[in-house]
Amino acid sequence: MKALILAAGQGRRQKKNGDSKPLIHLLGLSFIERVVLTAKKSGIKEYQIVIGYKGKRIQKYLGNGEKLGVNIDYIYNDEWRKGNGISVLKAKDYIQEPFILLMADHLFDYKILFALQKQTIEDDECILCVDKDHHKYLDINDATKVFVEDG
Repeated sequence: MKALILAAGQGRRQKKNGDSKPLIHLLGLSFIERVVLTAKKSGIKEYQIVIGYKGKRIQKYLGNGEKLGVNIDYIYNDEWRKGNGISVLKAKDYIQEPFILLMADHLFDYKILFALQKQTIEDDECILCVDKDHHKYLDINDATKVFVEDG
């Protein structure tokens, strides 16, 4: 299974910590390195990373993924100001099979991805993982929202 990582946005809220949110370091590793290495623990070795704002810096930093023991290809989103949905659409010609969608700055437990890869889904379905405790630390007005109709 492949992973699609969104790393195209500006990361305005983290501006004071660095000018490229995926490259901000936490305990010796950048956010995006942590995302790749955590996903790698679940068995994912193929990555498509959508870049935009400061994208060349991200590409230079990670390269082809060899130093992390994975394969990385890049997709450039020239419309990165329009949001994450556009970044996913930019990848439609590059990924035709089921994939794991990740954000370049979201930390997670690899066991979640391991379990997701075992799920069987139909062509018109998706699985969405949601943090049930988001209200404790998230500005709900700024959060990504999902509308579910008919189940």
